[in-house]
Parts: sequence; structure tokens; C-alpha cells
Amino acid sequence: ILRLCSLASLHRGVDTVLEMETVVNNLRSYILTRVKYQEEPQRLDLYDILVGVVRKMEEFAANRGVELRANFKGLRHVHIDGFEDDLARALLNILHNAVKYSWTRKGPSKAFVMVEGRMDPDWIYISIENWGVAITREELEKGLLFKVGYRGVNASDRRRPGTGLGLYDSLKVAEKHKGKLSITSKPSLGNARDDYSNPFITTVTIQLPRNEQLP
Repeated sequence: ILRLCSLASLHRGVDTVLEMETVVNNLRSYILTRVKYQEEPQRLDLYDILVGVVRKMEEFAANRGVELRANFKGLRHVHIDGFEDDLARALLNILHNAVKYSWTRKGPSKAFVMVEGRMDPDWIYISIENWGVAITREELEKGLLFKVGYRGVNASDRRRPGTGLGLYDSLKVAEKHKGKLSITSKPSLGNARDDYSNPFITTVTIQLPRNEQLP
């Protein structure tokens, strides 16, 4: 029993270290973008950026028992003008949240987070979806999640750490690229819209213009 308890404690310790590593690295990147010189936009391969972001989150997700699923092959060879570090950080913020706030599924099915990419003639859409902690109707309608330092009313669930900067930063990155960021959070088990005791399906989407030339 003591050995099992020690292993469980070690697992929780590794999980905390992995989570804090992502939080600290993203915060460091966020601060550096505020103090360094304004870089010029570069021609970016979105597919490569997404692959890199997913790989960075694989260990954290595996330790949480969450499977990362990717469906963005349609973005192969798609390029935009932009800022690679900013876009990678914004996507990592969103994916980290999706893993962190996923609920463990009952039965043999593993919890998973889906990363999808698609486009139309004018826009590129990158969506990250999870099954887990709900975002309330008020938070969505009032845009509270995009305020500096704000953490969702359900964010303290299971004592999850966080800075309250991730979604604010991701929104600003999307706007820097003349894009948009949107969030939906809907009941997944037929529960009422205001019943937050059951998991919700939450989708965060970054929308980027395909042919926009940045200054």
C-alpha cells in the first residue's frame, strides 16, 4: 500500500512539474514579447507550427491520460504572414487548457482533445476541442475569459494552477494577425445549459485571414 501511495504521489508530482513547465515557459514568452524589439512578420507554415505545438504537449497529455488527436492535414503547405513565436504560444495556451480541463471518461474510452484545421477561400480555422470543465453562459456572453488575470468560475476545479493570462494573450495574438478568437461551451450529456456538474464540450477557435499582408 505504501508503495502504491508513493507511486501515486510521484505521478502527481510529475504532472505538476509538467504543467508548471508549460505555464512558466508561456509566461516567459509572453513577457519577452512585451520587452523585445518589434520583429518583422515572416512567411509561416501553419502545419509545421501545429505539429510542433502538439508534440510539445504530448508528455503532459499522456501523464493526464488524455489522447491528442489531430485532423489538420488540410493545412499542409498553407502559409501566412505572421509571427511564429506568438502563434505557437497562443496555440499552446489553448491546447494546454484543453488538456488541463479535460475530464476522465468512464469505461475503456480514453479522454481526448481534438485539434482540427480547415479553411475556406478567405479564412483559416484552427479549433481545439475538449470534453470536460464547463464555461458558464455569463462568462461567454460577457467575454470574461479574455480579461487579464481572470480565471473561470470552474477553473479551480481539482486545484488546477494557472495565471489567468492564457486566453487574453491568445486573443491578442489572433488580433495581431488580423484574426479572431471564439469560444463555445455546450452540455455533452443532455444536461441543462446551466448544469455544470456534468462535462461540457468546449471548442476554442482561432480564425486567421488567408491572404492578409501584415505591416
